[in-house]
Amino acid sequence: MSDLDAFDALTDQLDYPMFVVSATADGQSDACLVGFTTQCSIEPPRYAVFLSKANRTYTVAHAAQTLIVHRLRADQHALAEHFGGTSKVDDPGKLAEWPWSPGPDGAPVIADCDWFAGRIEALGMATLVTDTVYVTIVNRYQFDPINPGGGTGGSMTFVVSSGAATLGTLTISGPTSSIPPNGATTTIKIPVAGTVSSAGVSLRVDVNSPQGSTITLTNPANQQITYTIRIGGSAQGPVIASSASVTLTNQPVRPNPVDYKIDFGSADKADSALVFFTLNNPFTVSGTLNVNFLGCTDGNGNFFDSCQTLTTLVSRQVPVTSGTTTVTLHFGTPATKALLNAKQISFGGIVSGTTAITPKQVVDVSSRFQLTMHTGSSQ
Repeated sequence: MSDLDAFDALTDQLDYPMFVVSATADGQSDACLVGFTTQCSIEPPRYAVFLSKANRTYTVAHAAQTLIVHRLRADQHALAEHFGGTSKVDDPGKLAEWPWSPGPDGAPVIADCDWFAGRIEALGMATLVTDTVYVTIVNRYQFDPINPGGGTGGSMTFVVSSGAATLGTLTISGPTSSIPPNGATTTIKIPVAGTVSSAGVSLRVDVNSPQGSTITLTNPANQQITYTIRIGGSAQGPVIASSASVTLTNQPVRPNPVDYKIDFGSADKADSALVFFTLNNPFTVSGTLNVNFLGCTDGNGNFFDSCQTLTTLVSRQVPVTSGTTTVTLHFGTPATKALLNAKQISFGGIVSGTTAITPKQVVDVSSRFQLTMHTGSSQ
């Protein structure tokens, strides 16, 4: 005998009572026979009724506030057949064909039955005895974030939670584990247990990667590392990175030159200049940036329109803090002439701090130029 046959043989011997439940919502009433009910709490008193989604009464009860539960006696075969053998689709007059009267919240109370009424409560939480969360990772970067090279190792920590409750955690570290690059797929299995509340299940992934290529958080649809989560056999959607927390310690800022040009007549007439820089920094990092003006020169004060390699003509330091910073850069006569011959501007330096990053955040830099020049000639 198989396990299923043994189960069927045992349950066939059980003498279940039969019930008819009824409900009213949005002007619609219905009732049906149910075979699976049970008391599920003594204090407070709770009673569970299992309705098939294929039954129209389920649809009505889903929108109702009150459910009437009628216990059938052993001699009420006709009543059981009437409400168990037809649906309102088969017989629109099913309720009208059996005596009943309005009960609590207007729900039908079927005549000549023992009954009680209960307020319908939505499922607020469920308990996972044990299960597994599967996280599929697609790494489109050119490096493994937990094995970035240079003799260093990183880690990924996965936290599965429901509201304030933690259901499971797992940390993988290099070099024992790996997240292969270049679009490779890795599946992580996280054992979970606990109570799932109405908040649902969420996944948090903390990545600690001490070095690697530049990472840019763009719009969520183009994330370079994507995660897809499922619990057991239940398919879930992708997990999109909405932010990242990054800790920088004396992190070099890589120069990224941009075109820079001041249209002015002869630079020989310039005596001095002021450049007003405003930096809007959304990150909680601080440090010092070098503002480098690049151009073509022979190093002897002569400037040219073109050359094979741009060199730094003049440089100034700018402090960087979180928020908005405004600085004034002063230039004397030689530096002003170099400034007027610059072709590009770039920023480099060192910053430190721990900051949250969200997609498309940038440091915005704006400038204003003030020039002092001489005119005429002295006798």
